[in-house]
Amino acid sequence: MLVAVTVTLFVLQILLWMSIAIKRMWEKWLATREAEWKKRLQALLDFVQQSETALPRYKIRKRHEALFMARELSKTVREMTPQMRRKVGYVADHLLSPWLGQELERGRWASKLNALYYMEDLGLKSLADQAWRVAQSAHGQDEQLAEQALRALAKIKDHRALAILLRDEHFPPYFYLDLLRRYSPLHLSDLKRVWNSHAKMRRGLVLTLLEHQQPWEQELLRQAMDSEELDIRLAALKVLATRPELCPPHGQLDRFLHSPHWQEQARAAYLIGQLGWDHYLPDLVTLLQHKMWWVRYRAGEALVKLMDAAEQSYWSSRVTDRYGRDMLQHWLTVYR
Repeated sequence: MLVAVTVTLFVLQILLWMSIAIKRMWEKWLATREAEWKKRLQALLDFVQQSETALPRYKIRKRHEALFMARELSKTVREMTPQMRRKVGYVADHLLSPWLGQELERGRWASKLNALYYMEDLGLKSLADQAWRVAQSAHGQDEQLAEQALRALAKIKDHRALAILLRDEHFPPYFYLDLLRRYSPLHLSDLKRVWNSHAKMRRGLVLTLLEHQQPWEQELLRQAMDSEELDIRLAALKVLATRPELCPPHGQLDRFLHSPHWQEQARAAYLIGQLGWDHYLPDLVTLLQHKMWWVRYRAGEALVKLMDAAEQSYWSSRVTDRYGRDMLQHWLTVYR
């Protein structure tokens, strides 16, 4: 029995040594090859950074080299100008797409995910069909893989990703906003279809398209402010705070200040402070005594922005709630 245990431990020790030796040999081989690949990569980067239009002769022979190049180009492209990024995409489409396409077709889960990240970073349009197949097969089964495939498709303005967003509403709200921002207004030409899909798309559309200067902004804004859905109205108020030139005439914010939803009251108070509309001072004093802390916080901030020194004493005396007085004093101290 003791002999058997001793032999087993000896064999295991030999196997461990062998695995360590093989790992070290592999790491040494890979380090040597990566040093060579970096020299070859520099020739490509020189092509990208200069005015030449002829792609230098370069043939990738091994999978590891292709993945190394994809990883290095993905790191580099983020610091480049748009023109240089387009050239990187041209290079990557010619050299890397066959290898990354194999990863998407036959690779393991991690290999597919990494290939989709590289596709997104480098804008590889030639991988659109493979990415679409991954999105379809992973949809409802593997959300991380499906979402990354859709991100990669949206990056290259592929309408198939948009079609899934229009149809399905089980993704997180931020995901719709993230993908919609990857499309330009020209790619979202059928706005009525997007608006009529589901609430998450409507919210994403408001937050996305109101960032662009387009003739239909005001109509979309009006629809959002009149929506029966709280999230859509809040999205409209959020956009107005950063795009004050789109604000409606005086009086159209009254319903938000007197809303039964404290979120709308808080956002409307913040918006009034941004706009500098001092005729709302009495409403802000009322909100300063609201039971919700966040409403008091935004109302106090707006009040201090709108009041001059002569008005501070007058309006401060109108605040009878001690929590409201404390909040007003806080903002007076901040802006003093």
